[in-house]
This record gives sequence, structure tokens and C-alpha cells, in this order.
Amino acid sequence: MGNFMKRMVVNVIGVPLVLGAIYFGGMVFVGLVLVISFFGMYEFYGLVREKGFSPLSLFGIIAGLLWIIFVYVSMGFYELVYGFILVFVTILTLMQGVSGAIANASTTLFGFIYIPFFLSFLVRARVEFSNYASGYGLVLILFVSVWACDSLAYLVGKMVGRHKLSPSVSPGKTVEGSIAGFLGSVAVFLVFYYSGWLADVLDFPRTIVLGSIVGIFAQLGDLLESVFKRDVGVKDSGRILPGHGGFLDRFDAFFVVSPVYYIFVKILILVG
Repeated sequence: MGNFMKRMVVNVIGVPLVLGAIYFGGMVFVGLVLVISFFGMYEFYGLVREKGFSPLSLFGIIAGLLWIIFVYVSMGFYELVYGFILVFVTILTLMQGVSGAIANASTTLFGFIYIPFFLSFLVRARVEFSNYASGYGLVLILFVSVWACDSLAYLVGKMVGRHKLSPSVSPGKTVEGSIAGFLGSVAVFLVFYYSGWLADVLDFPRTIVLGSIVGIFAQLGDLLESVFKRDVGVKDSGRILPGHGGFLDRFDAFFVVSPVYYIFVKILILVG
């Protein structure tokens, strides 16, 4: 089976599962975030070990999964949630041996922040934004716009890409593809806007701003993961998703865009 067909099979199975989790919310959506976090951290710590570090992988993964659950069950009590970080860092430091303690503790902590901490903003968004008439729409539009951005950047880059975006980091990415991805993200937001589904929270200026934010930060998330893989010298973070690589490869955009999107929605819509 060719690489394209493998990608299609994964998409046909995976996309409905993700959309279903977004629709049902609650522990179903939390379960989705937990799965992404588990495999993402597993792959990230694997990359770190390839560089000669010794992160506390099991401890980091368990703490990351507990963090996401803790965020969900303690909504509205964020002082408790942030206290979790202090406890985590303290225990992590004490568990390290003297040799390489700073590097190993740092890589373990970074994996925690980069994946479950950032993804926990998806959980917060699904819970908090569901209070609006549009319900899960603000989370759905994030996923669809990221997918559109990623797909158009890939397709346009392959077909007409001539100018390299960042050859030292990701030789396959092009300026033309990046522009197409950005426009695709904005276009998804415009489709939702003109459908009237998110009329209670989105006016035209906010639609453009949020679409632009997703189009920019989703691609920055992709580039950041490319930096990690380039440093280690691997093409994919894993092989669990045929045609896509690993969970880091598939969901890299969300690690960066999720907290930024959540914060800007709060500023533009819930406060503004």
C-alpha cells in the first residue's frame, strides 16, 4: 500500500473519532487528549534519549496524564492546578541523580510543558466555550482550520512550491505552501462565519484575527517539531500512524496553537 493510501486509511478512521470526541465533549474529549498526550510524550522522550539524555519518561508521562485529568476536574480552581506544577518540579528535581540532573530534569519538564500542559488548553476550551450558543463550535473550528492549514501547505508545496521556507529546519516546506496553509485556515473561519453557526461569538474582524492566528501558530508548531527531529536526525517521530509517522508528526501544530488560540479567544470574545 502506497504512502498516500496509508494516510487516507488513517484519516478515514481517525477524523470521525476526533470529530466525535469534540461533539460529545466531557470525558470522551478528555480521553482523546489523553491518548494524544501519552503517545506524544512517549515519542518525545524517545527523541530525547536518542540525544543521550535520560529523562524520567515514566514519571513524566504519568504526571502529564494526571495533569490533564486534574485540569478537567478542577475547572474554576486554577490555583490548585498551577500548584500541581510546583509539586511536579520539586519531585522531579529530587528524583534526579547528581550526574546530569539539570539536563535530565529539564528535558523531562519540557516534555511535560510542551505536550500535556499545552494540550490541556484544549480541555479548558471545550469546557469553557461550550457555555455559548455555538457550543463545541469554537473547538471544532480550531481542528478543521489546523487540518486545512496542514493539508493545503502540503499539497500546494508539493505542486507549485519553489521557494524554501526554512531549508535548514524542514527542507520540504515552501513559502508557497505556507501562504496556502495560512489562507486555508482563514478560509475555514470565514466559512464558519458566513454559515452563522458562531454568530454569537464571532464578528468579521474576530474571524479574520483568529483565522490568522491559527494559520501562523499552527505552522510554527510544525516547524518546532521539525527542529527536534532535525536535531536527532530522524524523519518521523514514530511509526504508529501509517503514512503520517507518529503522534508528534500528526498533532505537532496543536501543541503550540492550542494555548495561543485559547488565550486570544478569551481576550477577543469572552472579555472584549
